[in-house]
Amino acid sequence: LAAAEAFKKFCETTPLLKGVCLLSTVSTPDLEAFLKKLSEVPPEIEVFGGCAAVYRPQDKPYIFTNKEVFTAGIIAVCFLGEELHVRTNVGLGWKPLGRSLRITAVEGDRIVNTLNGNPAVRIYETYLKVTPKQFNSESLVFPFVLERDGEPLMRLPSDTRADGSLIFTADCRKGETMRLSYGDPGEIINSTREISRSLVQFAPQGMFIFSCMSRQKFLQADTNRELRPFHSIAPNLGFYGHGEIARVNGHVILENCAIVTTAMREGKPTIMPRLPEEPNQSQPTTMPLVQRLANFVAATTAELEEANEKLAKLAKLDRLTGIYNRGEIEQILQHTIACERSGKRASDHLSAIMIDLDDFKLVNDKFGHQVGDKVLKDIAKVFEKNIRPTDSVGRWGGEEFLIILPGACLKAAKSIAERIQNAATKAPPLPDGRTVTLSVGIAEFPSDGNFQSFYRHLDDALYHSKNNGKNQITLYEGE
Repeated sequence: LAAAEAFKKFCETTPLLKGVCLLSTVSTPDLEAFLKKLSEVPPEIEVFGGCAAVYRPQDKPYIFTNKEVFTAGIIAVCFLGEELHVRTNVGLGWKPLGRSLRITAVEGDRIVNTLNGNPAVRIYETYLKVTPKQFNSESLVFPFVLERDGEPLMRLPSDTRADGSLIFTADCRKGETMRLSYGDPGEIINSTREISRSLVQFAPQGMFIFSCMSRQKFLQADTNRELRPFHSIAPNLGFYGHGEIARVNGHVILENCAIVTTAMREGKPTIMPRLPEEPNQSQPTTMPLVQRLANFVAATTAELEEANEKLAKLAKLDRLTGIYNRGEIEQILQHTIACERSGKRASDHLSAIMIDLDDFKLVNDKFGHQVGDKVLKDIAKVFEKNIRPTDSVGRWGGEEFLIILPGACLKAAKSIAERIQNAATKAPPLPDGRTVTLSVGIAEFPSDGNFQSFYRHLDDALYHSKNNGKNQITLYEGE
């Protein structure tokens, strides 16, 4: 955008520029692209502001100067001064609920057609029983939260379409994941209270406050409680809008459902009195029962997520030995080979070790499966203790194991195999005092190879060790 490039250059060449206040409307085309370009201005320049909005769909939002009025556009107010100090904070307070949903189809930046392949509005219909007719009022309590560039972003759908799409007031990108969230009155008020406390040492002389209309509609009687702490700090002004602009970790972003506070001061800070504690601070009057239910859902959701993470981890591991199972170690090998072939690896080498426990069937026959299982677990520990942090080990099947060695040539792989063989002799002995020996096959991935040829080379090397006296290491060095 020419306007964004020109304004970026202005910011970079204007001495003593400390802050930029942007005033826009949610209907301004390419607003997010303009903000993205402003992310390139020097990081010491604060960028903040908001987007005008209306309560009734039939009305239009406007921005204006003392000469012109616009329904779409951006007005920039610049703050300069050698002694000027500017600080911007963003407050949210919304809690994520339920599972993650992937954006699978979009139109432009602000229309989400499908989530997880289903019409986007179905999420509200299924989980919240919100019909399209109820949408504008009911959905305010349940916006979406997504993470971008390491920061949470709120996204509030403003309407639905007949095809089940959701229309948002800020950009959503295909492939991103989002979750429904709930406005916790206590968390919302406490988040702004924390911001006000942090500003005491900054000692502002004036403040701008840009808050989302959804916060006002949601908090209702508690709205003044959210803003009251700022009134006791410094004179302030601002407005409710439908999009809040702030610079977070260098990125200029457009938020929903947020409150953006920008404090300003000239010169050194003065000593300010501590903020008075608000009576009944933790007892907001809005929807206490629903809040408790949301806390219950949030807690159970966290427990389910933790359980699912554990299940996902267990699904990758061999139940007996605790190392990777056949499916996972094979997937790791295929992924590593793919990286090797695409040139994404820092090293040109990739080797692997295939290991078989010699005469393991006799161990089971003579001493029983309980002893055999213990041997497998002990050997698995030997592998884990004698490989590098970058290596992966898994149970290939029965008494066979595979170790993947990224960045290792045949010589390095042989050194690791010898270390493993030596350590295996010190593993707990069998009931008759003997230790289990290992037959080893090693191969290096050829530049023109694939998974099948690599595995065949490993298998050939292991076969050679098994058929030439066992308890030895064989390197595959070509036909």
